[in-house]
Amino acid sequence: MKRVMREIDVIAWFDNEGNITPLKFKLPSEGEAEAISIKIDQVIHKTMERFTGKTMIVFECQTMIEESLRRYQIKYEVEKQKWFLYKI
Repeated sequence: MKRVMREIDVIAWFDNEGNITPLKFKLPSEGEAEAISIKIDQVIHKTMERFTGKTMIVFECQTMIEESLRRYQIKYEVEKQKWFLYKI
């Protein structure tokens, strides 16, 4: 997987215990093209890590894109409440 660390917009579901489930995200485009919206088909696993002194929740996900199963990682920075596409 290639590291990209790009900020993304995410639609996520939070339960009453504070658990997060990302549902889909929007990848900003470069140039004049429209942003790409990607539905998250499955969250394979979720881990917590400290990255450069920040608490991050890492989601290993997969999605069927153009008849190909693609795996990627998205990260949620807890303190700033920001989402990042980390690896594709």
